[in-house]
Amino acid sequence: MTTPKFLLGSLVKAVKLITEYGDPSKANPKAKYPDPHYIHANIGDLGLVIRIDSDQDNRPVVRFRETKTAALCFLDEIELVLPPAKPKK
Repeated sequence: MTTPKFLLGSLVKAVKLITEYGDPSKANPKAKYPDPHYIHANIGDLGLVIRIDSDQDNRPVVRFRETKTAALCFLDEIELVLPPAKPKK
């Protein structure tokens, strides 16, 4: 098992077009979820890491603000904007 690169609660930004089935070459802006060509995030869209999927090599599941949908992301599709807030003591 690998150590998660992104932590639960991290704010991230899409650095690639993120589609339902991971093939941006077939992305369709008119597609509706759960169509395989549905666009979860465009480049620059922000999202929150809502889960770390231990069954998928600790890849993050991100809920994107624009579409309000969540996607299991590859690590090269997103970059960290802000780490999760630390709890107050």
